[in-house]
Amino acid sequence: MNIPKFFIKNWQFTICIFLLLTYWGIQTFMVMPKSEDPLFSIPQYKIVCIYPGASPGDLEELVVQPIESALGGLTDIEFIKGDIRDGIAVVQIKFTQDVDEDKKLDEVQQQVNKVIPRLPSGIRSINVDQISINDVNILQYALISEDKPYREIEDMAYEIKKSIEKVGGIKEVSIDALPKQQITVNVDLSKMATYNISLQNISNAVKSESSNIPGGYLDVSTNRYNIVTSGEYNSAEAVQNTIIKSSEGKLVYLKDVTDVYSGYELINYYARYNGEKAVFISINQQDGTNIFNLTEQIEKQLTPYYKSDNGIRLEKVFDQSQSVSHRLSGLYRDFIIAILLVLITLLPLGTRASVVVMFAVPTSIFIGLILLNLAGVSLNQFSIVGLIIALGLLVDDSIIVVENIVAKLRKG
Repeated sequence: MNIPKFFIKNWQFTICIFLLLTYWGIQTFMVMPKSEDPLFSIPQYKIVCIYPGASPGDLEELVVQPIESALGGLTDIEFIKGDIRDGIAVVQIKFTQDVDEDKKLDEVQQQVNKVIPRLPSGIRSINVDQISINDVNILQYALISEDKPYREIEDMAYEIKKSIEKVGGIKEVSIDALPKQQITVNVDLSKMATYNISLQNISNAVKSESSNIPGGYLDVSTNRYNIVTSGEYNSAEAVQNTIIKSSEGKLVYLKDVTDVYSGYELINYYARYNGEKAVFISINQQDGTNIFNLTEQIEKQLTPYYKSDNGIRLEKVFDQSQSVSHRLSGLYRDFIIAILLVLITLLPLGTRASVVVMFAVPTSIFIGLILLNLAGVSLNQFSIVGLIIALGLLVDDSIIVVENIVAKLRKG
């Protein structure tokens, strides 16, 4: 069977096929994932160990070496390296690209779990995380107020975070440059001496009062009720009223020997946006989502906050969709130039030839989009560059082929 002859003879069928592919390609372009960078992961992991007060030498000997020795028994390793600073150690391990990432993550976690019992008891935390190049902020907002306290900004920031998390396709919403609240207790040594109270007494009283202890249950007739106790402090006043001891039949409260007040932790850095005090809200998107749809939905959620009159101003700091839109605009521009170039070049050879090529070039691009989407590739800066290069090749080849066909037809 002569395939080209079949499609030329049944030209109505051929046109229907091309129209169907064009429609499919347009639909694919509308719904396929769009992002700044290609979405792919790498088999690289990091083990972060927090050991307050430990020197780099102690961390090297007591933490890093045991972890590296345990990880060294795994296969397909590309490299293992450590980064040690005061109180913190980070061990990175990377495997060859052809391994199963989830399986290797489990293997790394298992090896670390085996080592943990042999590590010092003073370690505060040890976590295993996979390194990903896809954890890039697509949007960032700033809550700005020079006179409002951080407490009010914090309340609004968490309201906005909850609103954004309602949008499907959000991977993470983080709040940055917001100091943590804390309650400060300043002891009065002279008063402590009067009541014969030590720092250990105060520490034990606060710890015991803030602990959640199971209360058991209470049987009433045929019913059993669970007893729930909560020792969590909810205000500075509650801390002040903590009982330390009983002295001569009189209760001694924490407020009798200390000054208690609520505030914020020691601020090591300040965030500014255009010179004003600010707190930042950053947003990551999930893999395989459309950045334009995501940005539009988030903006709808934030519309009421833009109009807020509580003295805290919401402004958009960064929008990655603008960069993606700029790259797509370049593709649109080159596409129009290609069509015009084909029209001008091939029109002297006949209207029919130029129209056929003008129809075939965009159809070829749409077929490429269909195949990209079926392969799970998003429309990003790399695939857009590839499409632009392919567009140039299509225009060159179409002109050469049509000229060759016309030349052979003239020769009979």
